[in-house]
Amino acid sequence: MLVCASLLVTTTIPCANAARVNLTWIDRSRIEDAYHIDREIAGGSGFETLIDLDANTESHSYEDPTQGGELRFRVFASNENGPSGFSNIAAVLPDQATDEDTPLELWLFTDELAGLEGPMTAGLRKDSESLISSVLVVPSDDYRSCQVFLTPMEHLSGQTSIEIDLVRDGVSLTKVFDLEVRSVNDPPIIGTIASQETAEETPLEVVLPIGDVDTDLPDLTVAAMADDSNLIESSIAAYSPERGWVLTIVPRENHYGETEITVEVDDGEFKVISSLLVSVTNVNDSPIIETVAP
Repeated sequence: MLVCASLLVTTTIPCANAARVNLTWIDRSRIEDAYHIDREIAGGSGFETLIDLDANTESHSYEDPTQGGELRFRVFASNENGPSGFSNIAAVLPDQATDEDTPLELWLFTDELAGLEGPMTAGLRKDSESLISSVLVVPSDDYRSCQVFLTPMEHLSGQTSIEIDLVRDGVSLTKVFDLEVRSVNDPPIIGTIASQETAEETPLEVVLPIGDVDTDLPDLTVAAMADDSNLIESSIAAYSPERGWVLTIVPRENHYGETEITVEVDDGEFKVISSLLVSVTNVNDSPIIETVAP
C-alpha cells in the first residue's frame, strides 16, 4: 500500500537571489518506486512537479530562485500501479531581501480571504515601519493570492521583521518574514555651479555644492582642471569644516579672458562631474618708469 507521510518545510537565509528550502518527510510507504514533490508559487497557476526522487527518500534541499514570495509544497509516492494520495500541504514564506531604495515585490497566499466581500487592505505592524515607508496590496481576481509592494525608507539599510496584516470584510490574515535591505553606495552629488568673474591677477574662491549621503565629505576626492591653462595658473579644491569644499582659482599674471573649469568628485566607486565658466577681466596696469642712464 502506498502511504504518504506528513511534510515539514523550512527555509534558510537567502543567498544571493535564492532562498534555500529544506523539505523533510517520513518514508512510510513500503512499495513505492519514487517520491515526487509538487510546488505552488503564490500568484502562479497551481501545483507543478518540482522534482522526482528515488524510493526511500525522506528529504530534499534546493535553492529556490523565485524568492518572490510564499511557496507551498506537497509530496506523494508512486509505483507501477499509480500515485498515492498527497501529503499535507506545507507552506513557507522565505526571508526576503532587496537593495536600498529598491521596492520589494512579493506574492502571498490569501485563501482565507477568498469568498468574502469588499476590498482587501494591507497594513504594517508598528515594529515593521523602521525600514518601510509604504505598503500596497493588489489582490488576484479570485482573492486567493495577492501581490504586495513594500517601499523601503530612502537611503536606509538594515534588517527587520515584517508583519503584514491583510484585511477583507473584517477578517484579518497576518504574514511574517524577515527582510534585509542591503546597503548600496549612492554616488556623490554636485550641483550647478554659477559662472564666476574675477579681475586680472586676483584669486577667486568658489564654494562647491557637493553632497554625499553615504560618504563623509572630507573622504571624497575633488579635482579641478581648466580648459585654458594659459589663463589659469591653478585651480585647487580643499575641504574645510566650516565651508565644505572650496575651489581656489588663481589666474596667471597679466592674462585675461574666459575658460571653463571642470570639477570631478570621486567617492572611490562613482565619479560625477560639473563645470563652471570663469571670466578674468582686463585691468589697466599702472605705467612703469624705467631708469634712464644719464
